[in-house]
Amino acid sequence: MKCLLLCIFTLATVSGEMVLNCGQVPKTALATGTRLRHDLFCAYDKLTRPVKNHTSTTEVEMSLLVQHIDYNDYYNQLEIRCLMFLHWHDQHLVWDESKYDSIDYMYVEGADLWHPDIVLFNTGNTNNQIKPFLSTCFVNSDGSVMCVSRNFFESRCRAELTYWPFDTRNCTLKFSSWASTGEQVNLTNKGGIWVEKRKNREWKYVSAKTTANVKKYECCPNDTFPDVTLTFQLERHSSRHVAIIIMPAVVLAMITLCSFWMPAVALERITMCCMTFVSHVFFLLYLGYMLPGNTNQVPHIVLYYRDSMILTTLAVLATDLGRYWTLKKSHPPALLSSAVNLLMRTGTGKLLLIRELGVKRPVRSIDADGEDCEGLIVGLPSLPSSRDSGWRLVVAFMDRAMFITYLALYLIFQTGLLP
Repeated sequence: MKCLLLCIFTLATVSGEMVLNCGQVPKTALATGTRLRHDLFCAYDKLTRPVKNHTSTTEVEMSLLVQHIDYNDYYNQLEIRCLMFLHWHDQHLVWDESKYDSIDYMYVEGADLWHPDIVLFNTGNTNNQIKPFLSTCFVNSDGSVMCVSRNFFESRCRAELTYWPFDTRNCTLKFSSWASTGEQVNLTNKGGIWVEKRKNREWKYVSAKTTANVKKYECCPNDTFPDVTLTFQLERHSSRHVAIIIMPAVVLAMITLCSFWMPAVALERITMCCMTFVSHVFFLLYLGYMLPGNTNQVPHIVLYYRDSMILTTLAVLATDLGRYWTLKKSHPPALLSSAVNLLMRTGTGKLLLIRELGVKRPVRSIDADGEDCEGLIVGLPSLPSSRDSGWRLVVAFMDRAMFITYLALYLIFQTGLLP
């Protein structure tokens, strides 16, 4: 085994020496393409910037073809799979086509070339960086080089869940040279950006733009630091969440409002209110499980369910209190009876429909033959004539007042769900 490993190491060393020792093979024995590579790369240093004068600037153009966009809610990261195009001019890779059988271009492995040290500054994973050295590059006879690399980027992007599920994301990717200044490597966005519009289950692509910036820092006042910033805007598909979360919220609000039109002593009313309360608890637990917990904002939909659950709890208490008052054997307080009686004589009483709940009083009259006749006057506003009807009117007033208050509150709550 040791001998086998020694042989492999020796062969690798010898082959390496054959590659590096460019003068060992006569040029006349080489094919034209091989001779061209021999002449270009024998003295080529891929660690040296490709300029003959070190004061010259290497212009690097960057463009992007985005093939897939996604956003990870739980890590607050924008995820992009793309093809990155980098184009620059290498003054050490220029040749005369007439001397090499009119060869005007060739393909070179990226690992054999100098390449700009462009990195993603706001990355969410340091392993996901630009890797042009893993691609095959296209080199023209005038020295222009274009490398295309397949990349996967993860960028930190702040989540804004206030208006979930009608929320959007504005995420940026900042690319710049890691160790070079703008006087050495100038990064530009002349190539632009293209996005393949593929369907995503959760997010809808809205727009993308590129911006070239040049900054200076206090540490290096004489140097510039250019960068290219890509901005992506995504919008969440809300139709599924509207059907699962928003519509049930509206239905639960309608059930709570309808309960105020049922008699307080009805068993169906207390049952409806209790079931509504349990539904609120269920949806709050579901939202707590589904929504990410890595943000400080509380979505309005969570606040809606919280406040609606409080209102439902108060509706349950009001139902129990109304049931107790309706079955009470004593008269309501005189002040309370007077207030209800006064309200029944006003337009507010008509609005609250308490007037229809007035006591029906028998009225005795005498007809033309002198016989007694008994009739009914319906809805005549007067003080309650019995203990039951007195408390019944008080409870009816309370239910109608709570209906109007709840209706106004639910309209305000539901308006707050929209951005």
